[in-house]
Amino acid sequence: MRIGIDGLTLSCQDSGVGVWTRGLVRSLARWDRENEYVVYHGLSATQLPPLESPRARYALVPIPNALRPARILWEQVLLPRRIRRDGVEVLHCPAYVRPLTADVPTVLTLHDLFALTHPQCCKPLNLLHYRLMLPPSIRQASVIHCTSDWTLRMLAGRFPEQAARARVVHPGVDEIFAPGTEGQDAGVVLSQLGLDRPPFLFVGNAEPKKNLPMLLAAYAELRRRFGTESKLLMVGGRGWRTRSTWARLREPGLGSRVVRAGYVDRARLPAIYRASLALVFPSLWEGFGLPPVEAMACGTPVICTAGSGLAESAGQAALVVPTGDVAALAEAMHEVERCPELCLELRQAGLRHVRQFSWQDKARQFLDLYRLAREWGQTPSS
Repeated sequence: MRIGIDGLTLSCQDSGVGVWTRGLVRSLARWDRENEYVVYHGLSATQLPPLESPRARYALVPIPNALRPARILWEQVLLPRRIRRDGVEVLHCPAYVRPLTADVPTVLTLHDLFALTHPQCCKPLNLLHYRLMLPPSIRQASVIHCTSDWTLRMLAGRFPEQAARARVVHPGVDEIFAPGTEGQDAGVVLSQLGLDRPPFLFVGNAEPKKNLPMLLAAYAELRRRFGTESKLLMVGGRGWRTRSTWARLREPGLGSRVVRAGYVDRARLPAIYRASLALVFPSLWEGFGLPPVEAMACGTPVICTAGSGLAESAGQAALVVPTGDVAALAEAMHEVERCPELCLELRQAGLRHVRQFSWQDKARQFLDLYRLAREWGQTPSS
């Protein structure tokens, strides 16, 4: 079977969906020796993950520029022509939208339905685009892949007739995220970041759903009530709608204790996780949430909020606090800081929990989805 993958979300600074797509591409190329893969993209060769199989290749479909109209043209006009010419039998669209004129069976991945259920999580242009394109993409998909049971429930509430064609496959965790070997010195990592002791860590782009005001408020309370000397390290892209969030850093005693590292190459992330006291991830909503899984794979304790897809990514292996409860989050951070026994318990629970997120197992599950899409064939819009 010749399988095409829409690689539009791949970029030189992947996050979220782009990270997940890279992991999928690598795992399929590594473990599937039966099928052929064509990954369509608009990047230079140096920006692409290596493919460990002669049966997988990249196909460059240049994007005229990075503006949204050009990207829509690429996905809706150029890509269908190319997959038709290449004889693709099944197309996987990893980011919510399928080419509406493509005449091949399609696996459509839904990481969430925030454009429909939580519009405050979306940038205005993204909101407009997905509200127009998401419903017909869902109706036309042969198989709908949801990254969590929570997303599947959102789908069933909005599109009950299409939910029967949906299947859940959780994301995998990249192999680079693993406990440190004996002799690895976290001090080097801390020194590079200007830190003198393990920090509390946040990983993610700065955007409304990440609930950064709660994180900063909890850290300020941790400082006020418990006098912590541990800093807060924030790793991730600049994001959007953050002016009022960063304004808090001008408060006395807070800005000097919060280190904003910006985007960090993924190759450096495992060492940062391992050098940190705990990952603190207070999101309002997540379709799944990769950072908690990555942190657990590195043996780092996780503190997160309850509900949404985090109930599946963090499971029972994290210290969970109610969403919006600043005092509870500050107390959880204090407990981790003062109690080595709790840290060991969370570390062991996390390492057991992440065993279910092997990319090798996920690759097998995706092969089942591709076979199912070919069996069910093209689903007409309704």
